[in-house]
Amino acid sequence: MRLLRFFVVIVTIIIPLTGYTFSQEPKTIRVVRQPVVREFNPTFKGKPEQKIESLEHQLADAIRLKDAVKLDVLLSDTVLVAGLVADKKQFIAFLKATDTKYFSVEKGEMRIQIYGDTAIATGIQKADIDIEGGSRFSQTIFMNTWKLMDGNWRCIAFAN
Repeated sequence: MRLLRFFVVIVTIIIPLTGYTFSQEPKTIRVVRQPVVREFNPTFKGKPEQKIESLEHQLADAIRLKDAVKLDVLLSDTVLVAGLVADKKQFIAFLKATDTKYFSVEKGEMRIQIYGDTAIATGIQKADIDIEGGSRFSQTIFMNTWKLMDGNWRCIAFAN
């Protein structure tokens, strides 16, 4: 009798729960985007490094927004892009042609070394992107080289 009562209790509890579990609608994951955060190094204030740091953030924004006009100003005509054999016009065309969406591109832990009319910026780049309909978060090391040309700093090589 006890055994029968046990099976009745188990059956009345497990079967409804099993049916409920399998009848639920699939859950969707909602991605919450965070605003772009700019990290500025206070030790660069008033130094030439501050200008390069600002240009790095402008470059990140130009890539995120696929802003051809801003990229044209920031990049040298013969820029070297790691992972892509292209000049400035080809890189901008490639960037605009891809359906990758950049929600944020942030640079942090920046170190900048200036050697006369050349500057090297390194640090961590974090990006929140959408590739082929899937959200991705990447964190990479970047190293960009800037050169003072006709009074303006231009990126002559970048690698992320």
